[in-house]
Amino acid sequence: SPGLEKRGRRAKVLDRSLLGACKPTSWDRACSLWVSIHALSARADQLGKSREFIRHVYPLLAGGATQCAACTDHLRLFFPGRGVLYDKVVHELSYCANVQCSKAQQHTAPLAQCVRNPRQECAT
Repeated sequence: SPGLEKRGRRAKVLDRSLLGACKPTSWDRACSLWVSIHALSARADQLGKSREFIRHVYPLLAGGATQCAACTDHLRLFFPGRGVLYDKVVHELSYCANVQCSKAQQHTAPLAQCVRNPRQECAT
């Protein structure tokens, strides 16, 4: 059903008292993924497997797992031309319901400008 699909896009934790780093967020799915990815990447760094880790995590994020357009924009900055499913993420998978999303987009725009013009001085 379309209603169930839409509700599934924005999964919510029922008991927020059980959360740690993600307790204050409005984006339960994206936050839990990022916390897990950061922990796994630290471990990959310790084992000297950073490149291998990135190679495996990239398809997960590029496929829109966070369902966050700003997250995908950040990914595109660091991996240009790698086939991110951007239109699908933005138009069909992502869900933006509060000011956090627009703030993330406002943060990404100047970063994108810096990436496109590396000689330009950036104040980000």
